[in-house]
Amino acid sequence: MKILHLLSGGGIGGIEILCRDIARFGCEEHEFCFLYTGGEIADKMEREQFQIHRMYEKAALKRALSLIKLVKRKKYDVVIVHHEGAGIYTFYLMLIFLFHKVRFIKYLHCSFEWDYMHGKTEKKRKINYKMLGCTLKYSDQAVAVSEFVKESYSREFGCDPTRIEVIYNGIQIPENGRYFLNTGKLKKILYVGRLVEVKGVRVLLYALKNLLRDGEEAELDILGDGAQKEEFIQLANELGIGKYVHFRGKILEKQRYFDEADIFVYPPIWEEAFGISVVEAMAQRKLCIASRSGGIPEIISDQKDGLLFEKGNIEDLTRVLKKAIHLCGTSEYERMTETGRKKAEQFDINSMVRQLENLCRNEK
Repeated sequence: MKILHLLSGGGIGGIEILCRDIARFGCEEHEFCFLYTGGEIADKMEREQFQIHRMYEKAALKRALSLIKLVKRKKYDVVIVHHEGAGIYTFYLMLIFLFHKVRFIKYLHCSFEWDYMHGKTEKKRKINYKMLGCTLKYSDQAVAVSEFVKESYSREFGCDPTRIEVIYNGIQIPENGRYFLNTGKLKKILYVGRLVEVKGVRVLLYALKNLLRDGEEAELDILGDGAQKEEFIQLANELGIGKYVHFRGKILEKQRYFDEADIFVYPPIWEEAFGISVVEAMAQRKLCIASRSGGIPEIISDQKDGLLFEKGNIEDLTRVLKKAIHLCGTSEYERMTETGRKKAEQFDINSMVRQLENLCRNEK
């Protein structure tokens, strides 16, 4: 079976990393088409000799014609579209109307929220909304990364829930996971994700300020990049916590930082679809704190395998961080992180890819 994945770009992001893992762990023939930009993940996939197609150097019309020729020549059984936006939807819908024997799948990586709809202006958001509705209507199937995501699209677009399959994102589970007892007073906090407002980095910085003000000894590693990186660096300095916050940039090999961390924090202020970095941290036996938003409670059971706080609430995050710091080095920390490790094992990448490939095999 031949499966073509359509992506806008190939930079470092959750969707791109997931597609790289599909290529690595899939049993079927997976190919990947980057329509607007390349990037580190696209380059890495090419070096690893996965089949990728770069079309972003061509003008829009030539890109469309090249895509049609590619689908004709390769005779794909399935086309999956991953990214959002009117541009990529246009290419995808074009293929739907031209290739009636191909199975088409829309991958829903984000929950639906109008305030965070793709597009910088109201007009562009409305266009994207209409195009998204058409994409859902004419796709044979959709994949949602959590029950919360499935519900948000079913509610907004009136989608038949039986046409949306929930397949949780997966990771490669480390063989043993790691538990390091940090006996020092200084506790290391880790955040992994994009540096944009919706990911709650501002909330985390203010909470760290409160911790330090209240006499706790902690420092924060931030792994990732984004449009607001400089703004957050400036904010950390303005809050007087600059020397306690380390902006590490884009990091693909994160093991060193997981090894050193005592606590992992994921604080989105929007309705987060899933939270793959939370699963990664749980698999490493790290105590995870995350906001009670979107699909995250489908990963973390509060007080059992991690800790939840009210999204956007600085004081509540401060409270939960203090609790986590005081748990470090205790049997309760070890119990909670061991339970978290077992939960993470439910999100194994091999299982996730098998589910996706089984869905692709269904008859149209």
